[in-house]
Amino acid sequence: MIAMLKIEVNLDTSEAKAALDRLNHAMRDTTPLMMELAQIMSESTDRAFENEADPVTGAKWPKLNPDYKARLAETGYTGSMLQRDGTLKTNIHQEYGHGYARVGTNVTYAAIHQFGGITRAHWIRPKDKKALAWRKGGKSYVRRAVFHPGSEIPRRRFLGVGPQDKQDMEETIAAYAREALMGKRR
Repeated sequence: MIAMLKIEVNLDTSEAKAALDRLNHAMRDTTPLMMELAQIMSESTDRAFENEADPVTGAKWPKLNPDYKARLAETGYTGSMLQRDGTLKTNIHQEYGHGYARVGTNVTYAAIHQFGGITRAHWIRPKDKKALAWRKGGKSYVRRAVFHPGSEIPRRRFLGVGPQDKQDMEETIAAYAREALMGKRR
């Protein structure tokens, strides 16, 4: 006679199934999660302007060209980079919905600062006068228009996520899933 050993395990998986159903339900519309992720990205952008530093690497933005900085000072401006009139910083917007979160701007000159590059050549004409006038090296100049060959603008990235932002996003996603599994999120 052969002896048989039999082990039978019966599991009640109803709680696990209910938790997974809750997670599935929470993932049908991820808008609340995406709103939190967009907020993290927006805060990263705010810090970039505040610290004048790349949000991805943490490296300080390149200094302003000394001639340009002097021209700004002549107008009385001594403030932060990329914030002369506040247009760029105040036009950073969040967008989010099911499955997406983004932060960006529609300001036309934003890309040249984000990526760096050379501006296109163009003519400069007075807006409300007959001519342009300036002094350089003790000499006065008056012209109806001047040709500008373009300027090299260094990269001053203000949009992006760095290592801490990524960690914050991962923790936010984990908390969202944990809350859904526990029935604290609908």
